[in-house]
Amino acid sequence: MKRLLCALAGVVMAAAPLTTAKAKLLLFTFTGDVDASFVLDSDPTPDGQGGADSFYIRNVSVTYFGSTSVQPYVDFYDAAEDGGITVGDGPDAGSTYLFDLYNTVLYSGSTSAPHFSVGGYMLSTTEGGANDVTLTISAASAVPEPASWALMLTGFGLAGALAMRRSRRASQSFA
Repeated sequence: MKRLLCALAGVVMAAAPLTTAKAKLLLFTFTGDVDASFVLDSDPTPDGQGGADSFYIRNVSVTYFGSTSVQPYVDFYDAAEDGGITVGDGPDAGSTYLFDLYNTVLYSGSTSAPHFSVGGYMLSTTEGGANDVTLTISAASAVPEPASWALMLTGFGLAGALAMRRSRRASQSFA
C-alpha cells in the first residue's frame, strides 16, 4: 500500500505541468473626486494604439461609484500627451467617458509593450489642474494555478490515507 501511495504521488507530481511565471494581476483603485477600480495584467497586450503616444485595452470591467460595467476602452497616455487615462466607450469624437484623468504617465515601456508597477500616483480631473485623484496600483488577490491545486489535493489525500492506515493498525492491535 505504501509503495502504491508513493507511486501515485510521483505520477501526480510528474504530470503537474511546469508553468512559467505570468504577468501578475494588478488592482487599480482611484480615490478622491473619482471612486473607481479595475484589474489589469502588469504587462498587458494592448488591443490597439491611439496614435504614437497612447494605447488602449478593450472590454475592461470597471467599478465606478459602486456600479460595475464593462467599458469598451481604457486608454493610457504617454508623456507627449501629459500622461493620464481615459475610461469610456471609445476614442472617437463624441464619445462618452466615465472619467478622464491627466498629469501622470502610469506605465513604463512603450505603448506597444507597456508595464504597470505597484505604487501610488496623483492625477487631475483637468489638464494642468490640481491633483485631486489618487490612483493606487496594488497586487490583486492571487488564485492558485491548477497544478498547485493538484499538488495540494494529492498531499491532503496522501495524509488522509496515511491517517486511515494508522487508525486501522491501531484498531487491529487492540482486537
